[in-house]
Amino acid sequence: YPLFLATNKVFGDFSILHLDAHADLRNSYGDDILSHASVMKLCLDNGLKKLIQFGIRSGTKEEFLLKKTDPRIYSPNNIESLGNLIQNKEKIYLTVDVDFFDPAEMPGTGTPEAGGAKFNDFIEILKMLKQKNVEIVSADVVELAPEIDSTGISTAFAAKLIREILLSL
Repeated sequence: YPLFLATNKVFGDFSILHLDAHADLRNSYGDDILSHASVMKLCLDNGLKKLIQFGIRSGTKEEFLLKKTDPRIYSPNNIESLGNLIQNKEKIYLTVDVDFFDPAEMPGTGTPEAGGAKFNDFIEILKMLKQKNVEIVSADVVELAPEIDSTGISTAFAAKLIREILLSL
């Protein structure tokens, strides 16, 4: 949420492309309104005009109801429909929660969800953004838990994600 506020201060209006397994649209989590589970709701409550959520496979009943009723939230179900939602030269904040990926590829996260994306899906998303001349104004990669993955695969995977984002800038 603080990164959203800082990016908003510098770039004004932009859209968020939220790659995640979880909706993060709760009002609070464990009585904490600044929780990882409420960050997208905070952004919407504080000026975000367009939230594109891709890969969401888990959430509360209230979060899924909000996704259906809030016209600022878009939930495409494949990369092609994702591309149809993004305008040429649109300003995008790209946020990647590592649980967006299938736990078979990214086991080092505290909240794994079966059925996630593969690394090549992420590369296809970056290619689509480049073809649309999207301006990535900010990006983050969150929720890596290296201590859960003793193989080190998740850390290497996350480093490669960051490298690919930087190269796409």
